Amino acid sequence: VGGARKAAIEKAKKEGDPDAEARFSYPKMYAEGFSAEAKQFNCVQRAHQHTLETYTSMIAMSLIGGLTQPVVTALAGLLWIVARAKWSAGYSTGEPGNRYDRSGGWGRHIWTALLWLIITCASTSVQLLVF
Repeated sequence: VGGARKAAIEKAKKEGDPDAEARFSYPKMYAEGFSAEAKQFNCVQRAHQHTLETYTSMIAMSLIGGLTQPVVTALAGLLWIVARAKWSAGYSTGEPGNRYDRSGGWGRHIWTALLWLIITCASTSVQLLVF
């Protein structure tokens, strides 16, 4: 165990070596420059990243809220999916403002769905604490 620990520490020291950073760089998540293609790529990338940022919370709240309020939770999940798809389509045009403007009003309902899920999750938590 001690030898494995020492080997792991030595490996970490080697990976943190400044020369290694010069030889291997991390991939860039966003395109550089101000071209229309770079802007559109960055908008698509940001839409994807934002989806990932809220996905885990949405799933966790759906699992908890669905224990006692499955219909409301399912409707909120459906609303989140539809709103997210329309929001992402608007964002992917390359103009960030279009995420709400071109979604036909659906883009704002991402937050409505998450609010419903917060309420169902809180309601389930209170019900479970009372029993």
